[in-house]
Amino acid sequence: MNLHEYQGLSLSDAYCRAVAQFRALRSEHHIASVYAAYEAETFGSTFGRSEIEKAFEREKGVLETWKQEEQVDESARMATKRWRAIIERDPAEGSWTKGEEYVRLWKANIEPECAPQLTEPMTEASADTVPP
Repeated sequence: MNLHEYQGLSLSDAYCRAVAQFRALRSEHHIASVYAAYEAETFGSTFGRSEIEKAFEREKGVLETWKQEEQVDESARMATKRWRAIIERDPAEGSWTKGEEYVRLWKANIEPECAPQLTEPMTEASADTVPP
C-alpha cells in the first residue's frame, strides 16, 4: 500500500514490486542461514535433531502402538466390553442344513414358517393389544 499511495504506482505494479522485494529478502535470509550452519559445523558445532525429525519419530511411535493394538487378541477385547449380547439358542433350532431342509419343504409343497407371528391371522385378543 505504501508503494501505491506514496510512490504513485498503480495497484498491480505496486503488488508486483512488493512481491519481488519479499522474495529477494526471503532468499537472502535463506542463503545466510544455510552458510551460517555450514560455518558452525566447520568450527565443530553439532546440531541436534530438527523439529521435523522429532515429529517423524513421534509419528513412528504412534504407528507402533497401533501395530501393538492390532495384535491384541479378540477375546481380550471382548472381555473388556461393558455390554455383551447374550443370545440363548436352541441347538436343534440353530443347526445348519445347508438349505437341504428348505429344499425338502419346497419339494413337498410345504411353505416354511420363517416368522409365524407375522403369518398367523390376528385374533380379537391380539388386536386389542396392538397400538393404533
